[in-house]
Amino acid sequence: MWANALKAVGLAPVEDYIPPRLSIGNRVLSNEFCTGHFKIQVDSERLMVTVKNLKGGVIWQSIHNEPFLSSTIGTDDFGMVSTTDSSSDTTKPSTAAGVFTPVVEHDTSATRLQTITRIAYDETEKGMVNIFGGLSPKLVLPTHMDYKLSFKEISPKQLELSVTVLNIDRPMEMYQRLLLTGLSRKEESFYGFGEQFHTVDHKGQKVPILVRGQGKGRTGSSASTLWSSTFNILAGDSLSSNCVAPFYMTSDNRGFYLTNSEYASFDLQHPDRVVVRVNSKSLEVRFIDGASLLDLLTEYTTYTGRAQSLPDWISQGAITEIQGGQEKVRQIVQRLAFYNVPLAAVCISDWTGRQLLSTSPPNEQQQQQRRRSSSSSANRSSVTPTLYTLDHDPQTYPDWLNLIQELTHKKISKGDAGEESLAATLAVTSDNDSDDGTSKQHQQPTTQPKSSSPPIRVLVSISPFLSDTAADSLNLYDHAKEAGYLVGPTDHQHPARVAPQIGNNVAMLDLTNPDARQWLKCILKKQIFDKGVSGYIADHGNILPMDPSIKLFAGQDAAAYHNRYAESWAGLHMELFKEFDLDDNDAVCFVQSGFTRSPGKIQALSTGDHTVTWSQQDGIKSAVTAMVTAGLSGFSVSHCDIGGYLTVAGGYPGTKMTRNRELLFRWMELAAFTPIFKTTEGLIPEVNAQFYDNEESYSHLAHTANLFVSLAPYRKQLFKEAQTKGWPLIRHLILYYPQDDKVKQMTWQQFLLGSALMVAPTLSPASFVKVYFPKDSRNITWRHIWTDKVYDSDGSYQAVDTPLGQPAAFVMEPRDGETGGDCLGPLLKFAALYSDSLAPRKT
Repeated sequence: MWANALKAVGLAPVEDYIPPRLSIGNRVLSNEFCTGHFKIQVDSERLMVTVKNLKGGVIWQSIHNEPFLSSTIGTDDFGMVSTTDSSSDTTKPSTAAGVFTPVVEHDTSATRLQTITRIAYDETEKGMVNIFGGLSPKLVLPTHMDYKLSFKEISPKQLELSVTVLNIDRPMEMYQRLLLTGLSRKEESFYGFGEQFHTVDHKGQKVPILVRGQGKGRTGSSASTLWSSTFNILAGDSLSSNCVAPFYMTSDNRGFYLTNSEYASFDLQHPDRVVVRVNSKSLEVRFIDGASLLDLLTEYTTYTGRAQSLPDWISQGAITEIQGGQEKVRQIVQRLAFYNVPLAAVCISDWTGRQLLSTSPPNEQQQQQRRRSSSSSANRSSVTPTLYTLDHDPQTYPDWLNLIQELTHKKISKGDAGEESLAATLAVTSDNDSDDGTSKQHQQPTTQPKSSSPPIRVLVSISPFLSDTAADSLNLYDHAKEAGYLVGPTDHQHPARVAPQIGNNVAMLDLTNPDARQWLKCILKKQIFDKGVSGYIADHGNILPMDPSIKLFAGQDAAAYHNRYAESWAGLHMELFKEFDLDDNDAVCFVQSGFTRSPGKIQALSTGDHTVTWSQQDGIKSAVTAMVTAGLSGFSVSHCDIGGYLTVAGGYPGTKMTRNRELLFRWMELAAFTPIFKTTEGLIPEVNAQFYDNEESYSHLAHTANLFVSLAPYRKQLFKEAQTKGWPLIRHLILYYPQDDKVKQMTWQQFLLGSALMVAPTLSPASFVKVYFPKDSRNITWRHIWTDKVYDSDGSYQAVDTPLGQPAAFVMEPRDGETGGDCLGPLLKFAALYSDSLAPRKT
């Protein structure tokens, strides 16, 4: 504001009155330079640079007489949170990656002048085209930054542009970032940027590329406001995401992505341009040429990699999260069998134990009561943050190995469990030995458990954190600290602490250290897979502190490496599977964070923690938006946890946010049409509706899980397509109807599973949905799976009834030639049998 006022009265610095401009030297050649399948031209008459394909289509273009490359000064604000210095137990503010807070960019003294002095083919590398020039904030010397732009073909459909700063005059040494500006149309739509929760088309927004928590206070409801005011670091903005990608593709079939990992942003707020801003003095981007959005995804995923294989057992039934101890797990598993629920796995996320931390408002904690218990002797409606270890909690799961054996029907000997080899790996001793020399916590049964029930997989939850707690009998924290495996200052003697939950300060593993990676992989092998567990949810790859005092083992700046930490965390698990041949045992890992090259290092992406609401900001609707936007960003396999997670058992009027039965049932129906059917109890299980509440809940779970299983043959074909083409299983309709204005406005309303099945889930407390059937030149129709009613593809909206158990789903007719189209028979048979059981059809 003051800068504008000073400029208005003529008191601003002289350079503020210099209009931005592009100057092209008289001796710069204006002819087109060819590099493979692309042509580059510096047009001295139109004062712009243009990149075209061989057919003349514009891939990228600068703006007339304006700099397309510039630089600024300023330190961005990623948000400050309190972290603990373990050397003194003092609390201090630390730049913590904008974990949940909005990013504030600071740009001053922008370079306003750009010159182009020469364009020529590279002297040493055939086919590379170089452009030379300079940047300056003012006309006087010495205020100059010399640069080189190099264009190189990566493939017939990809062109790389790299920017290198060759020389900087001393007065410009503070210029540490680059901005690239390109031309856009007002009507051009932009898709991508990773997993987003609010919008699909990002035109008009400024999108930050920073892996961070998706936020918990964006809905504006009283309950979420309570969270964001009481625990202010949990509040996010509309673009906060655990999974981001510096990639977009547009309705003009143009693709663009950065290979930089430093913080970046894409400014799409102006109708005529795109400004890509990167906190680095070097810049590498790639332009993608394609005939369609699907073509662009295929080409983009040749760089990112494509989804790793998921085991077939994932499609055999539900993955149910059960917390609260081994007896509760046993009882619920028995009830699931009684109600014929197809069960693929049980996820025991609290296996390492928890510590008490209330989310209740002040003075209200003692007034809460457990919903399912008449006992008022203790407050049970509270958050209990995880103890981050890799050993089971002996209090909650004293019979851990027996429990695993009962569920999986696997005999686990002491040698298989690997206590002795684990001790060698840790190079530490245990104080938990009994008199006979065996571990009290790991004693093995003498006989194989007998059971008539089918084997069930067991999953757990892990993170890159370690708690400094006496409950960790393996002393993992102490060993990692002594070995220098933890993130911290250069000396690594006093690890930095981060807070994944309020008041829960933990250390974080330095994944740039190869010894730390190998150590952790050995621990995971011994503590998880050798003990009969089939895999895990790998949480928390998103909060590496961006503190300048932190020096990673490999020498990278923590701020620059922050986004890549998510990639590294995902890659570690695939390395583990391959090194120990675990993929042959159908091991699985789900992740909740990701960056550019994560798609090739993961099996499935979870959309993270949603509120237990119908909200389109954070609730069930946002789960659909997240899955389709992930698919538009190269993450072909994504899923959401059934029911949502964030819960508030508030005592103040309007602050309660708990899950009701209808929301839970509708979320089950949604999940039936996703790659993975996984439930969650939520943050405070006692106050949320659960699938194990009563007979009706078990029955609905059985019905929707069987619906999910009926789609297994179809999904299997889509998995293959994801691996060969990079196409998502859950698809926004924009991939097939890019020019349909109604489709362009869609976020959560409906989606495609593959190309032959359209789903319009019920995401509000209602018994019908409005379904849009896009106009299609292929003369296709859509067949309602429950009633066999046929809807024309005529561009109309139709009201479709959705009683509980019958979500709106439609099969394409005819579907010859569509991937998996001939595998939808089991779905149609299941739907017909279910409909007949309700009201037999007339013959």
